[in-house]
Amino acid sequence: MIEEKKDFGGDSVTKERFLLVSSFIYLAVVNSPLLLAKLPQDSLLGAISYVAISIIGMSILLFVFVRYNDENDSIMQVKKNIRWIVGGIIVSFILQFFYINALLLFSHKPYEASSTLAALQQIKSAEFMIIASAICIPIIEEIVFRYSLPTVLEKRLSWQFSLVISAMLFALLHGNNLIFYLLLGFWFGYLYHRTKQIWVPIVVHVGMNLVILLI
Repeated sequence: MIEEKKDFGGDSVTKERFLLVSSFIYLAVVNSPLLLAKLPQDSLLGAISYVAISIIGMSILLFVFVRYNDENDSIMQVKKNIRWIVGGIIVSFILQFFYINALLLFSHKPYEASSTLAALQQIKSAEFMIIASAICIPIIEEIVFRYSLPTVLEKRLSWQFSLVISAMLFALLHGNNLIFYLLLGFWFGYLYHRTKQIWVPIVVHVGMNLVILLI
């Protein structure tokens, strides 16, 4: 007897449960430095522990997502949306360029993204930290804020309102530069809505982070 692939809409795994699981993993990973507070932040053991937690969290979330999600939303579909990926990365940097210049023009303050600065400091202490900062955490964020949360919200709200709420939460959890992260949240959310492929905003987000952190 062939076992049918279960979908999030089935009785076994609901969208609400997946939202709880994905949110827990996200909060556990981003707050893991607090759990490792007794370890020196620039120590090799602390860096290895943080990367390990990030990889484990990402792996669990991807396993659950791939196991129960619709087969149409597959990473193999990425090549069919290559123009959206390339365009997505370009637009992300255009948004950042205009935001930085608007910030300088109106407030005369330099752009400082706390999350980016923290990531740069981590990478300086251990280069392999880029695995967590530029790959694992963006993947988890996209599944939570572009797929899991909007999917639940759209049961009661329009996709536009769902996009607004998820983008606002995404921005708030990034600390400073709320407008910039809000714009990114809107853009990444639109990419998913337009392509119906969560791997598109994932690749765009990871690609943008890698460029910023490596250059």
